[in-house]
Amino acid sequence: MLNKEFFLGIICLVAGIALFFGIKFLSGDNNPLFNNNKFYVKYDNIDGLEKSNDITINGGVIGQVTDLILIPSNNSWLVELTIDEPKVLGQLTKQSLFEIQDDGFLGTKIILLKLAPGDKVFPGDTLNGSSNGLMSQFSRQFDGFDIQQVVSPILELLEKITTLTNDIDRIIVSNEKNVNGIISNSENIVKSLSKNAKNFNNLINNLSDFSNELSSFSLPEISVNLNNDLKKLNSILNKIDQGNGSVAKAINSDDLIEEFEATLKSIKSLVEDFEKNPKKYFKEIKLLRK
Repeated sequence: MLNKEFFLGIICLVAGIALFFGIKFLSGDNNPLFNNNKFYVKYDNIDGLEKSNDITINGGVIGQVTDLILIPSNNSWLVELTIDEPKVLGQLTKQSLFEIQDDGFLGTKIILLKLAPGDKVFPGDTLNGSSNGLMSQFSRQFDGFDIQQVVSPILELLEKITTLTNDIDRIIVSNEKNVNGIISNSENIVKSLSKNAKNFNNLINNLSDFSNELSSFSLPEISVNLNNDLKKLNSILNKIDQGNGSVAKAINSDDLIEEFEATLKSIKSLVEDFEKNPKKYFKEIKLLRK
């Protein structure tokens, strides 16, 4: 009769075998007991390729990546992979290409197998590989580009902006009272303008009315009337200058001026005599009353 220790040993053995195959399966090795489907591909850059990533051909999965080996001498990578499809193994040649590509937009990588006619391969051979992922394309486009040429001017610009900002802060702090005064005065001006908004509106309305009145005037008619008046005035002045009329005689006659001066002198002598002998004139006034 079998004892408990025997059953326990069987269970542990099965569990160990299951664990071994499970680990191999998760690592991408679907046939851990066979090594006739393992190959190696050398890459300068694996673009984030990981173990258990799929190997595909025409959209179908034919194998997986089983290991990633870094070569320290030149910082390149040796990728171990397995091919599970016998028909693909029969067509695989040394001229075939294993190309790393992006699998969607989530950053997952796959290896695309591109079959080509050529020499027969054997398990463990190192085959050709290339990378066509987004990072590889980016790296190739900017190959030889010195990023320092772009970064240095940006850093200098940021440094100048920082210095300018510090200077502005220092000026504002040192002139805080003046700035506050300017702000206060601005607020008072705005309040004053808001209080006198009605006056400004009235002024604008008056200017508008005045403009309308000016537009209603007939400028040609005003010009004609003014021209006629100037002609009349010019005619009068010409007559005066020529000596025609009483006004011209009064202005141009020397006798009239002399008579006017004599009259003024007589009035002046009469006033002086009155100031010297006022009694004389009072007596005459009394005689006139009698």
